[in-house]
Amino acid sequence: MIKSFVCVCGLLVSLNVVAASLKPVKGKVVDRFNNPLPGATIQVTHSPEKTITDVDGNFNFETIEDAELIVSYIGFRTLKLKTAGENFIHVVLDEDSQLLNDVVVVGYSTNKKVNLSGSVSSLNSEKLASRRVSNVSSALQGMAAGVTVTTQSGEPGGNGGHIRIRGIGTFGGDSAAPLVLVDGVEGTIDEVDPNIIESVSVLKDAASASIYGSRAANGVILITTKRGQKLRKPSITVSNTTTFAKPFVMPEFQHVYESWKSDTRTSFDWNPSDFYRTGHTINNAVTVSGGTEVNQSYFSAMTQNAVGLLDNNSSNHYNLTFRNTTNLLDGKLNIDASLMYIRTKERNMLAQGDYFNPIVPVYLLPEILREKDEYSCFERYDPDKGYAVQYWPYANWQNPYWTEKRNLFVNTKDRIRAGLGFRYALTDWLDVTAHVNYDKDKQVQTQELYASTRYLLTQYDYSSLGEYGKINADLSQVYADVAGHRQKTACDFSFN
Repeated sequence: MIKSFVCVCGLLVSLNVVAASLKPVKGKVVDRFNNPLPGATIQVTHSPEKTITDVDGNFNFETIEDAELIVSYIGFRTLKLKTAGENFIHVVLDEDSQLLNDVVVVGYSTNKKVNLSGSVSSLNSEKLASRRVSNVSSALQGMAAGVTVTTQSGEPGGNGGHIRIRGIGTFGGDSAAPLVLVDGVEGTIDEVDPNIIESVSVLKDAASASIYGSRAANGVILITTKRGQKLRKPSITVSNTTTFAKPFVMPEFQHVYESWKSDTRTSFDWNPSDFYRTGHTINNAVTVSGGTEVNQSYFSAMTQNAVGLLDNNSSNHYNLTFRNTTNLLDGKLNIDASLMYIRTKERNMLAQGDYFNPIVPVYLLPEILREKDEYSCFERYDPDKGYAVQYWPYANWQNPYWTEKRNLFVNTKDRIRAGLGFRYALTDWLDVTAHVNYDKDKQVQTQELYASTRYLLTQYDYSSLGEYGKINADLSQVYADVAGHRQKTACDFSFN
């Protein structure tokens, strides 16, 4: 008993010593021109303690005496310093010249950030690889200032984000989306394999409209794909990423019912999450690259197979990419050839509304899960009609199990992109470029509605017999351009 008392006293004393050693630390973070830096992060080394500066660059928090602080701010060098018992710390951060000298793609050429007057954010392949996501749009979330990405669906193939740059510029729906260019050709951001991206540049302000016109009113996203490296032996990279999905947050439902006419009280177990299954997404990628001083090659193959939370919902995505670069005439002539094939097959993507959405009756009719054995047997043989029909004793909606198994929607896309580019250096400050790109997109959509499907499109009263529909779409375009680029430096001035 005495030993226990001594241990408790010792614990109380040690806690009091730690609490007493905390001291308030105030300070201000500025640049070399004494301008305040709002939003700078101050963190204690090897500790979760941290704070950020206010609009005037001031900060105030408590930490241990003689603590080491890490002060960081975007575009500036990270600084480490010790409080050394001081109550006020004046922190001056220097600009990160290496960051300003980074080369970024701006549409008409490549340039250094320090020489740009427009607002540009750039991401390299290392930053994108750090985000374990299945599509490029989700990888941009939180990686570029002024860029917001919202995801409206968690289903496979439909979990890409809606990208907005500096808010919504128009209320025209998809017309508020930025222009996306893949190696100079307009494309869809989530069709690109994240493994083949070399860099992503986001043009945010009106300067982008001077290059691409009114189509760039909502900003531009430029994607540059990888190519083979000079003087590198052939290398093979194999990667796999597997993720699983389950409903994370569910709304609260009423589980207890009571009648006002009697004292009866009824309760039952009912959880709509039981209707879902565990989804998964498997990404496999293989890349082969190498090159000499004259010729460099890059090949990539990617597969993405995803199974959704709902039965019979899946998405399969395949991507093949080949790129070859040749340098001739002592490096004056550069020839760049690329070929990309993309195939996507989506099955039973979740529909909006009531009749083709199995979730609606599950949430509104508890009996479906309470009596699962009855409703999961979604079709019964009708001797009068001579075939199995949908079992559904209600006037509205459809049996959710019937919707999953007997209302089938399949969307298949095949896309081929081929490009050939030339660049010839006339002088060390003047060059001419030419590009030719071919883009072919083929889409096939099929719809199979089995006999006895109930829905509101019975204008011809064919629902008792079922319905089959097929839509084919073939789109192709050829794009070509010729441009000259001048880059000359005189003293401290750069002319482009």
